[in-house]
This record gives sequence, structure tokens and C-alpha cells, in this order.
Amino acid sequence: MTFDVRGGSDMNKIVLASSVAAICLLTPFTAFAQEAAVEAETQNSSEDIIVTAQRRAENVQDVPISITALNNTMLKNSNIVTIYDLPRVAPSLRVDTGIGATRARVIVRGVGSQGGTAIEPSVAGFLDGVYIPREAQMVGAYLDLQGLELLRGPQGTLFGRNASVGAINLRSALPEDTFSGNLAAEIGNGERYRTEGYVNVPISDGAALRLAGFGELNRGLWYNRLDDKHYGASDSFALRLSGKFDLSSNLSWIVRGNVARRNGNEAAMGALLTSSIPDGRLPGFLARLATIGSNDVDLTPFDHRFNQYVGDHVDDTQWGVNSTLQWDFDSGFSLKLIDAYQYWENSTALTNVFGVETPTLSDFLSYKSKSHCHELQLISPTDRLLDGRLSFVAGLYYFHESWLSDDAYQIYTDGCRLLFPAGPPGAVCPGQTNTDLFNRRFTQVTDSYAAYAQTTFKLLPTVDLVLGGRWTRDEKSGHAIQVVNRSLGANFALPEDRRLALANERFTYRTNLNWRPTDNLLFFGSYSTGYKSGGFDSSTLTGALPPAPPGTLLDRTLKPETVRSAEIGMKSELFDKLLQLNVTLFRMKVKNFQDRLTNGIAFRVVNAGDLRNQGVETDMQLRLSEVLRFNASVSYLDAVFTSYPTATALPGQTGTRDITGERPTFAPKWSGSLGAEFRHDISGGMRFLFRSDVSFVSSANINQINNADPYTVQPAYQLLSARATLYGKDDRWSVSVFGDNLTDTGYCTSYTYQALGGLLGVVDPATGRSALRCNSVSRPRSYGVRASFSF
Repeated sequence: MTFDVRGGSDMNKIVLASSVAAICLLTPFTAFAQEAAVEAETQNSSEDIIVTAQRRAENVQDVPISITALNNTMLKNSNIVTIYDLPRVAPSLRVDTGIGATRARVIVRGVGSQGGTAIEPSVAGFLDGVYIPREAQMVGAYLDLQGLELLRGPQGTLFGRNASVGAINLRSALPEDTFSGNLAAEIGNGERYRTEGYVNVPISDGAALRLAGFGELNRGLWYNRLDDKHYGASDSFALRLSGKFDLSSNLSWIVRGNVARRNGNEAAMGALLTSSIPDGRLPGFLARLATIGSNDVDLTPFDHRFNQYVGDHVDDTQWGVNSTLQWDFDSGFSLKLIDAYQYWENSTALTNVFGVETPTLSDFLSYKSKSHCHELQLISPTDRLLDGRLSFVAGLYYFHESWLSDDAYQIYTDGCRLLFPAGPPGAVCPGQTNTDLFNRRFTQVTDSYAAYAQTTFKLLPTVDLVLGGRWTRDEKSGHAIQVVNRSLGANFALPEDRRLALANERFTYRTNLNWRPTDNLLFFGSYSTGYKSGGFDSSTLTGALPPAPPGTLLDRTLKPETVRSAEIGMKSELFDKLLQLNVTLFRMKVKNFQDRLTNGIAFRVVNAGDLRNQGVETDMQLRLSEVLRFNASVSYLDAVFTSYPTATALPGQTGTRDITGERPTFAPKWSGSLGAEFRHDISGGMRFLFRSDVSFVSSANINQINNADPYTVQPAYQLLSARATLYGKDDRWSVSVFGDNLTDTGYCTSYTYQALGGLLGVVDPATGRSALRCNSVSRPRSYGVRASFSF
């Protein structure tokens, strides 16, 4: 495998520095390990992490996949409470929240798709083996978890459904055979109040129920000087009822039902970056805003104070049921049937597009997803076929989703005066409070069928060969309707009534060769392919889109996104498992990458070209003793477009832009995390735990579109978090003090160009520079206290 690494001189310096640091760390540690070896034989501090990445329960160190795995205890100690916190401990993962959960973008190894469109994510989410079709549904799924796995690279065989570059596998806690429970209460700044817990009840021999839930009230951390109120508030709750039943000695049934609800305000987290306005244009922009009475413009985006009209809200509901029926035969084979239904509905209002003190432009969005899936798995024993040399997993899969997105755009009198001081072409500004510009409605129906199998064959006592394949067929139909208010809306959009259909088939496969020279050392090499189904662009149709043949409209159909990936890696446990070191080198090629571009008025989804991403991922855990532990994860990423001649031009410039050879967005060269954990036993059976984590990311282009704009690169930043916990005897109770972003670092998760910036005079066509909006301002320093009681 060849690595074409650019910037060799910088890379050499970093590699040299890393090598020196490793030598300095390991030299004293080697001597310490020799002294600690005898103690480790009788009291091993290693804690096995069990994962299901290969559809079996296995130790993470035995799985030949680049994976970050966290159990429930690790999640709590690192204060990981939502899916958005995961990048702090999984550096290959990034989560861009966009302008809200519906527009979230989940990214692995520099590749990911933004939510809120008809296409599915490139990084697939799964809860208890069930595919989660929309990114926003991942938020409600994070409840009472037993473990979490981030699988890096294509998972096109066993997971399959749109896991073209990676997968996030969530596993909820199972009911237990003993009566137990936990209740916790938490208070944080911003008047945040949270309660959560679970109760586990055995109802008979071989049958148990588990009820888990949480509720949270949050005033918000952003203060509005205009109305003397706080924003960023939320009111949310979630419940999950699980049942586990041993119907016979060979037949078991696990059934789960869940519901989650969230409402509040999200968009107050956005801000205009006045420092990005081209030289000499700020006075004219401020004068333009003053014509509609906006005299107190927010010039400091990271002080978490603003002065603007806010009518934003979000209302999110989801619920679902999940059934897993498993037959365990006397021969050692297992047959598993998984059935699930999921419902998600979201309505969001966005009103502060320009960040001024009066209503100007609003977008009312509605989303709805109804899906069900069915999977039949056959799992062989690992020790019976061909004298224990052969094992396999095989299955059949069906998925169906009905998807709806509906946008209603309105312009207010002040918005019309702001954009069109002399009156828009063909119309005058309305005298009424507001008027409809246009309505866009897009519906889509998806049916997906798949058959898969993966075998593991022991070539030698220490060498395994893994071969897997999956055949997938996707059928989609769509309907795009756009109704335009011709008196004013024609300046923004075009009418449309168009039906769409496609069918794709693809065979994806995986080959893997594993060598285990000792029980604590595994080397692996793999070549795998990934597939993300084709789809439709559900965006607004505007007059500035590329021309279509006379009498027709633009074809909205997208080609499938495909991936080829090669990896070599090592997993090791050294010095009697006191040091765990895992390293993976990867090279990944993405063809027909599905991404967004813009024409200055609206966004589109297109096949954005081809990518080549390669790099190194390193995970280390060092257990110096039962008292002190360290962990580190570092990811190096070299990413480049190998073909993209038709990217969006720079703001104010015409035509397209060839960014072949340029780095894509959301692909920092370096990212990582460092953690330290101190444990100490106290008399009376009590104990104390302190943990601190630092995550870092190098400079990266965080534009919501790919056009290699040099002005949308954000500098590197670091985040510091800490948590101190006092546990009572037998961990019956605990009290924690915690804090995140303790240095109050200000950063953005993504940039977008100021909407209609050309009309507002904040675009410089000569340089291609435009004023930028920070889609989601970083959460300020947050802290709180948590008390927990177990029974």
C-alpha cells in the first residue's frame, strides 16, 4: 500500500517529535513494567471491552477493525452524555451540528453527508442492530447505553446499509435477572436540571423488565439583550422499556419500546462573523442595517450575548419498537430475527438569517420519517465446523422508509426593504406583515433488499482468513413540488412538479488476513468496499441553477457513492496488559461523493467528485497502576480531491471552480485526545475518581460546501474537560463535579456564507471573499453537580 503524503517536511518533524515522546514515555515505563509484572499476574487491571462489530460478542482486541469502543463506565467518566460529545474521545469522528440537529453532519476520516436532505448519511448509525436512517434520530437514541462502538472504514458486509465510510453502533443495556436500579439528579449552569435513571425488575424465572429514562430542562446559555431573555433552551425527555424473556431453553426474545421528545430553541447559537466582512464594506453594511432600525449589531460572536429578533423553535418527536428473537440450536448454531419500526417527526422555524432586531426572512421546515426493517441472521458456532477452523455469519435484510421534507419561506416587510431598497424586479415590497415566497415539498419512498455472508477460516493455528460479501438492491421514488409566489418569490425560486425514480444494485465485499503470533498481539490487513445508495437532490430549485434542456427541469438524480479501502493494523497488549497500543494505517478512495454546493441563493446536493483519504490512527491506554491511568488517541489524515472540476465558484464570481488536488472540508490534518484518570480508595469502602480529558484539532476548512475557499479555514483549537467523583461504599451512591470547555474556547462547528450577501454588499467579487456566518457557536464553559443513588 502506497501513501502519497504531502507536506513531508512538517510530517517528518511531527513524526520525529512523536517518536522522541514515545521513547521518553516507554523508557522509564519498561523498567516500571518489569517491577509491576508480578503484581499484574495476581491482580490484572485490564478491563475487557466487549463489542458486536462482527455480529458476535467479542473482546475489542480480537476484532481486526479500526474501532473505538467505550463501555458504560467509560462514557460516564468522560462525561459523554450526547452523540455530540463523542469527538472528544474519538478523534477520527467529527459532528457538525449545522443550524440544528436536523442538519447535523457525522464525519469519519474526513467524509460525511449533511442531514436535512433526502440522501442518507455516509456514516450509518445503528441502535441494537437496527439502522437509524436520519442523523437527528441519533440524539434520541442516546439513552441507558451498555456500550458504544465507532467503526472506521467501510462496513459494507455485516452492517451494509449506507455504512460506506463507517458506522456508530449503540447498544442499550439489557434487563437483568436481579432487582436493581439507579436514580440520578444533575444541576448545571444555564439553569439546567436533569434527572435520569433506570429500574430493573425480574418478573419470573427467565423474564425481566427494564425501564430507563431521562428528563431535562435547560434555560439556555445565550442571552438576548433585545428581549432580556435566554436562548438555546430545551425541554426534553426520553423513555425506553425493555423486556427479556427466555421462552424455552433454546428460545429467547428481547423487545424494546422507546419514545423521545424535545422542544425549545436552537438557532440562537448562530452568529455573523463581522471580522470576515471584506475590507471597507463593514460601514456600508451597518448603514444598510440601520435603514430598518437595526442599530446594535453583534460584533463579538463568542461572548454568547446577542441582540436580535428570535422567533425560532424546534419540536422533535420520535418513537419506535424493536424485537429480537433468537433460537440457539443444540448444534451451536443461532438463528436471529430482528424486526423494528421507527417514527421521527420534526418541525423547525428559523428566523434570524440576518441577525437583526426585526423579523426579516423565515424558513419553516418540517421533516418526517417512517421506517421499518427486518433481518434474519444465521450465526455458526466458532469451535465446531471443520474441527473449529470455520465459522460464519449470514443474513437476509429488508428496509423501507417513507420520507417527507417541507419548507415554507416567508419574507417580512423589513426583509424586503433590507434586500431590495429600490424594490425588487417586477414587484414592490409588501405592505402587509409578511408574504409567502415559495413552498417546497419533497417526498421519497425507499425499499432496500440485501443478502450477505462473512466467513472466517483458520489457515494456520495463528492465521485467519476472513471473506465477506453483500448484495444490495435499492429502489427509490420521489416527488418534488415547488409553488412560487410569482410577485416576489420568482426572484428566489422556480415552480416545479417532478416525479423521480431510480434502482441501484451493488456487490460489496471484504477480505481480511489476521496473524496472531501471541495471545496479546494481533496483526491484520484488509481490503474492503463500501456503498451508499444513489438518491435525489431535494433542495430548492432556483433560477441560477445550471440550465436544463428546453422545456425540462434539472434532473435531481444522484449516482451511488462508492468506497474502496485498504488497511493494515496492529492490536497489542504489552507488559502483562499494562499497555494497550493499537495502530491502523488506511487508504480510502471515494467515488461520486455526495455533497452540497450553492449558487448563492440555495443549496444543492450533487455528486461532488472523487476523494482520496489516507492516514494513521493510534489508540493507547497505559495503566501504570490501579491508581493512575492514561489514554491517548491521535489521528493523522491526508485528504485530497482527485477529481472535482465543477465546484462552486468563490462568492461573487461566476462559473465553476476546479478544486482537483485541494483538501476537502471537515478534514483536519491532525486530531486527537489525551486523558488521565486518578483513582484512590478511601477508608470505609469509599473511593475517589478524578478524570480530565483534552481534545485537539488542527486547522481545517469548515465551509458547508467544498470550494477550497481560503477564507473558511478555522485555526486549531483545544478543549479541556474534567470530572471528579466520590463514591460511597459498594458504589451505592456517588457525587460528581464536572466541567466541559473549561477554558471557554470559542470556535465554530461550521461556516456558511451570509445569505444573499451580494444584495447586502458584503461580497467582494475581485477576491471572492464573503461575510461568513458561524452556523453553530461553540458551547461556552459549562459545569455542574451530579448525585446518584443505586439500589
